[in-house]
Amino acid sequence: MENSRYPNKLKLFRTCFGYSQKKVVTMLGLTDTSILSRWEHGLTTPRLDHVFLLARMYHSTPHELFDCLWEAAGNEHSLSGQFDHSNSQQSFSP
Repeated sequence: MENSRYPNKLKLFRTCFGYSQKKVVTMLGLTDTSILSRWEHGLTTPRLDHVFLLARMYHSTPHELFDCLWEAAGNEHSLSGQFDHSNSQQSFSP
């Protein structure tokens, strides 16, 4: 998996739960297992709603499924200092 563009643990979690690709695809409301295969091989990423559904399905969290991406995001120096955290307690209302 070290050569994948989007490293993840989707296949590990799926196989630990004993799910086939077809079962997961059906649970997600999709029809093509090649979509899941591309996600598991890190070639593409699922939409955010699918990430959350997968996390629930696997009794996990999105950052556990995509731990390498999560770590990389936390180590990005380009993000540090770009957010004003002084107002982080404010509530958001559209």
